Amino acid sequence: MKYFIQKYIVVGLILGLSTTVMGQNKNTKDSVFKSQTLDFYSTYKPEVAPAPKPKFIPELPRMDTSRIQLTYELPELTTTYSYQANPIKPLSLNRDKELAPYANYIKLGLGNQNSVLLDAGYTGIKGKDYETVFHFNHFSQKGNLVQHQKWSQNTLDAKANIYLDNSTIKLDAQADRRAFRDYGYNNDVYSFLEKDILNIYSGINLSGAYIPIGNLQWGINLKPKVSLYLWNNKMGANEANADFEVPFSKEFDTSISIALDFKGALTNYTNVDSGSYSNNYLQINPALILHYDFLNARIGAKPVVGRYNNFLLPDISASGLLLDDNLKWLLGWEGKLNQNSYKELSLYNPYMETNYTPLQGRENFLYAGFETFLGAHLTIGATAGYKSWKNKALYKNDYINSVDGSKFEIIYNDIKAIVLNAKVQYQLNDVLEIGGTADINFFKPFNDRRIQHIPGTTITGNLIYKPIKKLNLGADLMFYDNMFAMNPMNDFIKLPTIIDLNINGSYDIHKRFSVFLQVNNLFNYHYQYWNQYKNIGITVIGGLRFKF
Repeated sequence: MKYFIQKYIVVGLILGLSTTVMGQNKNTKDSVFKSQTLDFYSTYKPEVAPAPKPKFIPELPRMDTSRIQLTYELPELTTTYSYQANPIKPLSLNRDKELAPYANYIKLGLGNQNSVLLDAGYTGIKGKDYETVFHFNHFSQKGNLVQHQKWSQNTLDAKANIYLDNSTIKLDAQADRRAFRDYGYNNDVYSFLEKDILNIYSGINLSGAYIPIGNLQWGINLKPKVSLYLWNNKMGANEANADFEVPFSKEFDTSISIALDFKGALTNYTNVDSGSYSNNYLQINPALILHYDFLNARIGAKPVVGRYNNFLLPDISASGLLLDDNLKWLLGWEGKLNQNSYKELSLYNPYMETNYTPLQGRENFLYAGFETFLGAHLTIGATAGYKSWKNKALYKNDYINSVDGSKFEIIYNDIKAIVLNAKVQYQLNDVLEIGGTADINFFKPFNDRRIQHIPGTTITGNLIYKPIKKLNLGADLMFYDNMFAMNPMNDFIKLPTIIDLNINGSYDIHKRFSVFLQVNNLFNYHYQYWNQYKNIGITVIGGLRFKF
């Protein structure tokens, strides 16, 4: 009995479970499991999701913050001197990706007219985070045409780049000494000891610039600069100057940006004859800058607060390309401040008097022009415009306060002129380069008093030719005409036309050694850029250049 009860209980449980399963699967078919093995099959079919439509958003390219190697490779230079006292151009710092071999050099040359040339450069002091360049130059000559016709100049220049994590600091220091003799007097009437007419200039200049990598907050770009100089003359004149420049700029996109520059100087000039003068100024330069495929433009102004005068200078320029980018047109109305500092004026004419009053002026230029590219090698261009000067500094022979007018006094005049300019340039790789410029000034009003020692016509030309790998040839030409000065009778005279042709050449006899030869004033023309100061004549200088 017990057996049957247990049997029915088991049968009842099985029927109950079957009923429950069928209740849960009321709408499905019955499943019978014939074994304990379960097989699962997947019907998944992979599909590639459709790519979203790209959105092209213009943005500035990423700035390359990799450090560029600073190299110093001074090419063969021609040294010319025409007694124009042009300031020595500061040594340039070329930054290349690879350090050129034998960047250090010494160049020594000797020639007639007691010419001595010594030029040297050194880049050996450098490290991972800094690089330096040192340059020294000495050049002196002594002529025999008139008494005490001699001069010399010495410059020492040191530059350094200091690399920080997010910026670069550029430092520059220069020491300068130049000695001249005021020999522009009549030797048949006057005679002087050299010490009595010796005129020595000396000075030091310090400058620094901060160049951040990338932009500052809000995308602002800032590159401030500061500089100091002391300039002295043994005749009892000296000038001290501190100036600064703080340029701000911000790009909104690749087409529009704005700029705001602050620039100023604190300058004090002192001489034993007339006392002390300040020559300070402050300039602000806001501008809107546009860059498009068809137009590049700058629209701004330069308000200037000076010591005696205030100026509002224009800062407007535009350019664009036409004829499949083969023709570039130019338009502009630009102005600049002429501080007329003692250093600036005496570097241009070392025979000026120390007894002068600094007076600031301005220069405005309204112009239109073009540049065109004829083929792959030839470029020509021309501009025409109207230029005006306020308080233009002119050099006038002083026959009252100096012996026979050998010193020049500074006079200020307002000048206007119609200006024409043309230029041509032909470049054939590194084998041949020919260039030239022509400038013609039609002064208005046509008053000779207003154009003393300013050429009405200036033509320059240059040639660089490398016929073979180790040989370099060159030439340059200067032509000045329609230049006036005042004679002892207070009459204005036209100075003789100036033609100065210089040729030069160098040959690399070894990877470390080269020889050079240069001939200045080939026509041996004793012209006078400054009235009564005759040029020394033809000069032939040859020497050796050693690289290490």
